[in-house]
Amino acid sequence: MPMRIVKVAAEDYHRIYDSLLRDLNPSFSRERWEPLFHWGWENPEDHIGYALETDSGDLVGFLATIYSVQRFGKLERVIVCNVSSWIVNPGYRSSALSLVMPVLRRRDLTVTNLTSLPDVNTMFRKLGFATLETHTSVLLPLPKPFAVSAGGQCLRVDPAKAKSFRGARITRAIKDHHLVGQQWILQRDGESCHVVLTLGRRRRLKTARIHHISNPRIFREGIWSLRGQLLKAHGVLLCEWDERLLGGLKIHGTTRIPLPVPRIFRSDQVEARELSNLYSELPLLNL
Repeated sequence: MPMRIVKVAAEDYHRIYDSLLRDLNPSFSRERWEPLFHWGWENPEDHIGYALETDSGDLVGFLATIYSVQRFGKLERVIVCNVSSWIVNPGYRSSALSLVMPVLRRRDLTVTNLTSLPDVNTMFRKLGFATLETHTSVLLPLPKPFAVSAGGQCLRVDPAKAKSFRGARITRAIKDHHLVGQQWILQRDGESCHVVLTLGRRRRLKTARIHHISNPRIFREGIWSLRGQLLKAHGVLLCEWDERLLGGLKIHGTTRIPLPVPRIFRSDQVEARELSNLYSELPLLNL
């Protein structure tokens, strides 16, 4: 049957959900999928994904493309595309690769694939993708070490008042993620660390999934205060983050857990250590 690739816009959400996303993960409600179409930050492109459409108008495939413009060092404008939620109905799988080709043909994009299935991961590696992350660090419910000194502040952020924080990059990240989970500022010795997290569970224990750490050194000192506040407010016992987000620093009381499938990326401009999990499906869908 003849098919075509069409661009998907935010207003196509209900059609995509009813045709495809409902079956991709039945445990996700309609409301949980919606942030995939309404991010909260400016889109540098004219679409939010691609769909595979038959001549009769039926949608039989979908790929989400979450775009953002980010700054890395001296590079003022890098367009990052996080591909997500790739689904093709049985009977049309031979056309699945056509959904991702518009992204792969563009060498100007930094492309991330953070939650792929093993077979998809293998295929993307053959297309030039490299390892972004292999392990999660989990802070266990242990007492704060005596070696960690007191002091500093741990403040919950109101995105509407982001102007009160120093630094254009932190201010922009706060505003861009005003629809996502929780944001915190850890402050110590005149420095700040911006933290973006969502709340979930790991083996029935409540956990804080930390997607962004702007200052690893300040985070290492302030994580105990942050966990204390999350424990008091939400009963959070664990905190977890991708290992690379700490830039090689270690925190007492953490354990390394391998990801089910490594996160991967492709870029001609930035390195793995420079990429956080902001502007991606991880905070949007609370994964």
